[in-house]
Amino acid sequence: MSSIDRTWSATRARISSVDPLHAKKLIDDGAFLVDTRPAAQRSAFGTIPGAVAIERTVLEWRLDPSSPDRHPRAQFGEPIVVFCQEGYSSVLAVDSLVQLGLRPVHDLAGGFDAWMAAGLPVTSADDLVAHNVEYASRFEQGTLSRRPTRRLAVIACMDSRMDLFAMLGLREGEAHIIRNAGGIVTEHEIRSLAVSQRLLGTEEIILIHHTDCGAHGLDDATWVDAIAAEVGVRPEWAPGGFGDLDDDVRQSVDRLRASPFLPHTDRIRGFVYDVTTGLLREVI
Repeated sequence: MSSIDRTWSATRARISSVDPLHAKKLIDDGAFLVDTRPAAQRSAFGTIPGAVAIERTVLEWRLDPSSPDRHPRAQFGEPIVVFCQEGYSSVLAVDSLVQLGLRPVHDLAGGFDAWMAAGLPVTSADDLVAHNVEYASRFEQGTLSRRPTRRLAVIACMDSRMDLFAMLGLREGEAHIIRNAGGIVTEHEIRSLAVSQRLLGTEEIILIHHTDCGAHGLDDATWVDAIAAEVGVRPEWAPGGFGDLDDDVRQSVDRLRASPFLPHTDRIRGFVYDVTTGLLREVI
């Protein structure tokens, strides 16, 4: 066992760690909930409603009641629940806060991942707006052109496990991103691509489906019938279910190539993203 593993285990044994349900009760009773994760993780995974983002690098200065940089809620005797992504760094953070004299301070065992696995609520609009304020404070992309610099458009499923910018190495201003349920191609995607190509200069299209898709195996007729029976109105659209993943990628690419509205159809490639490995596999 490494030195840090021994230190972590000993620290966890002497601090207060609570499971997600216990943590939720403490939060509901008014405990100060602190999210120590970096902005990139909060952006990628969301957060717990009501959490205040105080990154680990400044945690002690923001929560020490005697610090001139303290958070308004930082005070002795205030119950605090601290969490990170997986429950590792938060253990050491809680120990540090206890040494500052703050009590009671609790670690959320298993971190944000455990909270989500327990089916507890994550992210509210207020949290997103608060994160936007932080994002705007360091925003430096205000001069980007509306025309994507890579002349690229990406069509992909809306699945929350696919961070397209990260997985493709893209940056703001480089590509148009068009997402929907299943990553399928309908008249709506053709409309967006026509604008993308004819008005904003894109010339290449990448289409990405993925494994473990919710639309895989979905029967459109049965699903539409169920909706109509529930609400009394039959939807004019179909969900876009499919049987074979690779075949659906090929069909989607064929629809793009056959469209008379797209002037650039010679550079279209279709992929399947594996949600278990993070790898793309080219289909066509």
